[in-house]
Amino acid sequence: MTVGLGVALALCCASVPGRERVEIPGTALSIELVRIPAPPDGSSPALDVSATEIPWEVYDCFVHGLDEPAAPADAAGGGSERATGAKDAGTAGDASAASKADAVTRPTKPYISVDRGFGHAGWPAISMSFRGAKAFCEWLSIRTGRTFRLPTVAEWTRLCAEAERRSVPLHERAWIASNSGGTTRKVGSAKADALGLHDLCGNVAEWCVADDGTGVVLGGSYRDSAEKSGCGAMQRDTPHWNRSDPQFPKSVWWLADAPHVGMRIVCDVPSPAAGSAPTAADAGRASAAASAQSSQRAP
Repeated sequence: MTVGLGVALALCCASVPGRERVEIPGTALSIELVRIPAPPDGSSPALDVSATEIPWEVYDCFVHGLDEPAAPADAAGGGSERATGAKDAGTAGDASAASKADAVTRPTKPYISVDRGFGHAGWPAISMSFRGAKAFCEWLSIRTGRTFRLPTVAEWTRLCAEAERRSVPLHERAWIASNSGGTTRKVGSAKADALGLHDLCGNVAEWCVADDGTGVVLGGSYRDSAEKSGCGAMQRDTPHWNRSDPQFPKSVWWLADAPHVGMRIVCDVPSPAAGSAPTAADAGRASAAASAQSSQRAP
């Protein structure tokens, strides 16, 4: 079991309506999700969204196999691409998840210090490729039994638009060129927006899935101006983000020239089983959704 990987994504959210903390089996880590209710017109479904961008300690767990019971002592060192998974099976469910996780190919371990010296535990993971971001979601889905994925461009844009309609000023909730000091900042250190999300704009640009299935990053980053850090800030995946990689062939997992790229994840909201009674958490989320929708309708 991994202990001492730094702060978890969530501090405490089990009792907060509309929030949930998802534990990652085999580790001391968890991810805080914020329930974003469906809009009043029903044009899109409700969505669980990670409260912050994914920090290094969580991404390290995926890359270095730290969810395994006997992780290699040189987890921070070099290595080769491998298909491994968690083997801390304490129940039949754990054993099944571990078996499925064995089929998930983990990235090669980075040959450089990919955190650029910005900060590690508690700071946003950066420089992962679109392929790496998607593989992380697949691994996390298997380990937790939930359906995690990258947001689509439409989903991310909807979140951003809702947040900007009734949010705090950009410079208070986003680390951009004017206030970042030229580096990423600890996740959750800026004010949350009106949806309860941190750094939706700024800090790191976030991987999303375009309509054609390719990867784009949205929201701008610590090195962008305010004008390039809003809901319309989009950059397409480009070979230039890995131009200086000396390896041949170049890494498909890491982007040597994209310290501004990171990720946030979303989770599809499961439909309640037919005839099942709502839980206290369900009731809390329903109350939060009603309150949020009421706020949206208010002038």
